[in-house]
Amino acid sequence: MNNYQLPPPILPQAKNNVLDKSQLQGEDIKVKISTSPPVRLLGGETIIVNFTHGDISVSTKKKVDSNFDQYIEVDISSTEIIAQEYQVSYQILAKFDDNTVYSETVTITVVDQASNNKISTSVKSGSDVIIGQYLTLDITLTSDNVISPDANINITTISGIELQRNIPPITLYDGGKRGVVTVELYVDEGGLENSAVQFDIEPNAEAVGFDKVSMLYYAQTVDVSSMQFNVGHDYIKVPTAINIPPNGHYYTKISTTLKNRDGKKSLSGTPVNIIDTRNNFDKVDFYSSDKKEKLQVRRIGAKKGLIINTDSNGRLVFYVYAKQDSAVVLQLFSKISGVTPEIEAKKTLYIIDSEKTDPNYSLDAPIIPEENQGVLRSEGGSTTFSVVIPEYANAQYGDSIFFFINGLMVDQPFPSEPEKLGTPFIQLPYDIFLNPDTPVDFNYSVIKNNADRFVSDSIQVKYVKDETPLNDVFDKCQVYSSAGVDDNNLVTEDKIIDCNIISNYKNNKDDAGLFVKITGTSDSSDTAKVPLGSEVTLYLHIVANKKKLDLPITVTMPSDVGSDNKTNTKIIGIYQTHLAGNGILDANDPGQIYFSYSIKKEGQLINSKVWQGSIDTKPAWIWSDCD
Repeated sequence: MNNYQLPPPILPQAKNNVLDKSQLQGEDIKVKISTSPPVRLLGGETIIVNFTHGDISVSTKKKVDSNFDQYIEVDISSTEIIAQEYQVSYQILAKFDDNTVYSETVTITVVDQASNNKISTSVKSGSDVIIGQYLTLDITLTSDNVISPDANINITTISGIELQRNIPPITLYDGGKRGVVTVELYVDEGGLENSAVQFDIEPNAEAVGFDKVSMLYYAQTVDVSSMQFNVGHDYIKVPTAINIPPNGHYYTKISTTLKNRDGKKSLSGTPVNIIDTRNNFDKVDFYSSDKKEKLQVRRIGAKKGLIINTDSNGRLVFYVYAKQDSAVVLQLFSKISGVTPEIEAKKTLYIIDSEKTDPNYSLDAPIIPEENQGVLRSEGGSTTFSVVIPEYANAQYGDSIFFFINGLMVDQPFPSEPEKLGTPFIQLPYDIFLNPDTPVDFNYSVIKNNADRFVSDSIQVKYVKDETPLNDVFDKCQVYSSAGVDDNNLVTEDKIIDCNIISNYKNNKDDAGLFVKITGTSDSSDTAKVPLGSEVTLYLHIVANKKKLDLPITVTMPSDVGSDNKTNTKIIGIYQTHLAGNGILDANDPGQIYFSYSIKKEGQLINSKVWQGSIDTKPAWIWSDCD
C-alpha cells in the first residue's frame, strides 16, 4: 500500500454529523469503511477505527477477511463513547509489512437525548432485508405517559423501499403507555445487493414528545436453501403436566443460518416468516433463542405464523415446546414473502404418545408374522419385517398409524388402509431395533383426523440380528469433538458426549457440534473400508429422555487417494441443533447415540459396524441448552 490518505469513514447512524446515542437502543456504533478505490485490500489487513477528542482516543480493531463486500463494518461499543465531539478516522495496517495508510477524518458530535418517549422497530436499523421482500414492520411507541389514541406515524421513503397499503390506527397496550403500529413495506426488486434502503418514521402531531427516527437497511439476496430449518428431534413425548421454560423438558431446537445468494455473507437482523400451513401452531408453544420470551402467533397475510429475525451472525434459532396432553404432527415452513415459496423444514416433528389414558380408546396388540415365541430373526437377506394391524372400529382413510418401541416412536407414520387391516400390509425396517438381542415392548397408536388417539396393547419381542456377510463389514466411523478433526479431539465410545464436547460449534461451518470421519480406499482387497467414490449414507440415531432422532445423511466419498496413495477420508459435520438438549434416560443411564454407515452395491446394502456412545447435553443450569 502507498501511504496516501483514504476517504473518511461513514457512520450510518449519524444524521447531519450528529449521532444520538438514545436512538441506538443499546446497539453498537457502526462505522463503515469503503473497499472501493483508492482503498486496495487483499485480505489479512487490520483496520483500526479511532474516535479522538483532544488527547483522548478510543479505538477498536478488525481484521479483514479474504471475502469482503463493498463496505466493511466495524462496531464499537456505544458505552465507550461519551457525549462530546469526536474526530473519527481509521487506518489500515498492511499484512506483510509495517506500512500504514490513514484516512481523512470526519467530525461527529455524539449526544444522548434520552427521554421517556421512544420509538423502536421490530427490524432494527442496520439490518439486512431481501430484495423484493414484503416486510411487516411493527413500530412501537413507548412512554411514561398515556399516549393519545389519535397518535400515529407517517412513513417517508427515501430509497429502495415503498409503503404498501394505508397505515392503520395505533393499538394501545399497558394502560395506553405503549402503542404499536404495523406497516407493510416493499423492498424494491430493482435494488442492487448491498445498496441502502432508507426511510423516516415521523410521528404525527398527536404523538407528543416523540422524535423522527431515520431507518437504514441493506438490500441483499438470499440463498433459498439456507432457509430450510434443522429440527433437533423428530419425536417428543406428549407431556402430562405443564411444560414451559425453564423446567419443561419436552422441547426441541429449531435453527438455520441465513446466507446471501452466493453463500459468502450471513444475513443479519433479517425477518423470516414461519408459516402455520397446517393450522396447528396452537397445539405447541414457541420460545425465543434464550427460551425467555414466548413468541406469539400472528396473522401473516391470509395465514398465521411467526416472524423471527436472524441474529448478528445470521442464525435464526427458536424452540418448540410440547403442550400438556396435546398430540400434534408439526411441519414447519419458512418464507420470505414476495421472494421465496414456503420452504419445508428438513424433518417433521412428531409429538405423539404411546401411553394409554382411556380404556375405551384401546386397540388390540400388533402381530408380527415372522416372530416366533417372542423372537424376531432377520433371515433371507431381507431388510424389513411385516406387521399386521388388527381390524378396529370406525377405521377410516386419513387415520395415521404410529409405532413405538419402549414408548418411543420409531420410523415414520403409515396411513391406514381399512380394507387391508388384518393383513401384513406394513413393512418396518429391522434397524428400528437399535439394541439387538434385547427384549423390547412393541405397540402402535392410531391418530384420527379429529386428533382422537387410540393406543394398542404391547407385545414383547427380541430381535436377533442375522449375521450375514452384508452386516458389520466396514470399520466403525471415528467421532471427533467440535474442536476439530485431530487425535486430541477424538471421542471414544466410552466417553459421554456433553455440552463441553459440542461447545465450539459456533466457530464451525454449519454449526457442527461433532465431526464424523469415514475412511475409504482404492484397494479392492481391503474390504473393511468403503471404495473411494462411493455414495455413502451415514445414520445418526439418538435415544434420550422423552426424545428421539433418526437422521440419514448422504455424502459422496472423494474419488482420489490421499497422501498414502491408497486411502482418503470424508468428514461430516453434525449440526449442534441435533445434539443439544438430549438428557439422561434415568438417574444412572445417559442418552444413547449411534453412528453407522452403508453403501449400496448391486442392489444390496453393505453396512458398517456401529459406533455406540452416550450423550447428556441437557445441562444442569436450567435456561441454557449447550449454548
